[in-house]
Amino acid sequence: MTVTSAPGQTVVDLTTPTAVQIGQTRTLTVGVRNAGGTSLGGLAAQIVLPTGLTPVDSELPTDWVCVATSGSLVDCTLDGPIAPGASAPIVVAVKPERGVQGSIAVSVTGAGTTTATGASVVSVLTPTLEFDPSVTAEFVRGAGTVSFGVTNSGKGAATDLVATVSVPRAVTLASPPASDAEHWQCTRVDDQHVSCTLASLAAGSSATLVLSATAQAATVQAVVVEVSDGLSSITSSAKLTISSAGLTPRGQWTGGYASTEIGTPILGCDLASVACQGVMADLGGSASNNSQDMVPLKDPRATLSIPADREIAFAGLYWSGNRYAGPGVDPVDTWKGSQTAVTVHAPGGAAQAVDGVVLATALDSGDREYYQSFADVTDLVRAHGSGSWAVDGVAYAGTMKDPVKSYYAGWSLVVVYATPGVDQDVTLYDGGAWVATGSSTTFAFDGRAGRTARFGVVAWEGDRNGASKGDTLSLGSTVLAPRRADGSFGQAYDAFSSTATGSGFNNSLGVDATSFASVPLTDGINRLTAATVGDQYLIGAVTVTSTATTP
Repeated sequence: MTVTSAPGQTVVDLTTPTAVQIGQTRTLTVGVRNAGGTSLGGLAAQIVLPTGLTPVDSELPTDWVCVATSGSLVDCTLDGPIAPGASAPIVVAVKPERGVQGSIAVSVTGAGTTTATGASVVSVLTPTLEFDPSVTAEFVRGAGTVSFGVTNSGKGAATDLVATVSVPRAVTLASPPASDAEHWQCTRVDDQHVSCTLASLAAGSSATLVLSATAQAATVQAVVVEVSDGLSSITSSAKLTISSAGLTPRGQWTGGYASTEIGTPILGCDLASVACQGVMADLGGSASNNSQDMVPLKDPRATLSIPADREIAFAGLYWSGNRYAGPGVDPVDTWKGSQTAVTVHAPGGAAQAVDGVVLATALDSGDREYYQSFADVTDLVRAHGSGSWAVDGVAYAGTMKDPVKSYYAGWSLVVVYATPGVDQDVTLYDGGAWVATGSSTTFAFDGRAGRTARFGVVAWEGDRNGASKGDTLSLGSTVLAPRRADGSFGQAYDAFSSTATGSGFNNSLGVDATSFASVPLTDGINRLTAATVGDQYLIGAVTVTSTATTP
């Protein structure tokens, strides 16, 4: 008989790396086996966890009894031996927190055996949240949706996601529909806020969300979405461009800006006539372009006055005219000039060709066609600033065969510039709001209490009619008085009375580029109503310049 020594031999099997996900509990399995020839007894193990990886008390399938003795130490004992060739794995629950790094170290000792050790580097699987697709907001005639998608491009699952959707007061979010547990669960907090949760988003997965909304007023503000998983958050926004009454936000400038508007007719009565000279020089009266034999004016100009050394934030050129289309298919009048290409003469500068777009068209009950065009001329106004401006090539009726004469044509320049040290904001809306005879249209926008508003308006075909065919511009129940060519205020019942600021004519015969008396804003949705009794006109642009009146 040969006797061979075959003591028990402890071996620790620990896979490396050990992958963990921040904030998620996982089980850690440490293999302990007997590679010797006799049983192993009296075994004890110590597990040293790196900072940020903490043990969690949990019922797990293991023969070991483990106790966390500190934030990073776990002591385990095995009641009973491990037979030769057998194993008894240690299973403990651990949870990683933010900032975990380092390695797991394990040592196992037993009676008559050497200490066996094992180690494993901790690999943190972190989620990475991204917006895909990005936040969008689409509205048509007041009804719309706010949508976005969240993608987890990281290596770990994201859990307990919270998405907060915020919209401006001009928009109302609808109550979200019910959803199953695998999708976003949403709750409407109030008209402008929805909170949504998602239990988990696996690595490489995406989750989209679509919310219904209704636009109550024009706005240029943004919808904002924030998504968080408790460890990190991402934020995205989408600029809203919502129209009201045919007017769409062109831009908004906050923190110290002012606006002005100038303009001039390019058609007028025949200034060779003393009577015509009196009409276009009259500050009051009731003379209009109606029934006038309109002719092109010689070098009509308008003067722009901006305080020296002020930053020009924006300048927009608008031009408009009308023609008689007649009751048939083919227009009776032909256009002379262009609706999309004009020549601008800046102060002290050479003529410059400018290309634009048609923003709006209209057809009245007398078969007359109207248009308004726009071109961004910010760089041009920055370069040349204040002084005398002229525009050639504006489209007007070249034949004028309308049996009921009502022709006009002209241009306007709207300029936004800096006003340092003044708590004043400017929002510009443009497009086309047609106000037919005996009707009204209401433009809604978001306002704040403690501020007054100056409304600048570019309008076309407004007649100086007096009270008999009066037109009005009202904020709520307050009827606003228009500013006349000399800076005084005219009659509130004759809001669009052919006054083009900066023109050489007190009566511009169908062209309005002026402002109205300031009025306090209310908190929330404000409504600006243009109405008429016997007149008709096209509103092309509105600037709302709001100034703080309280600290």
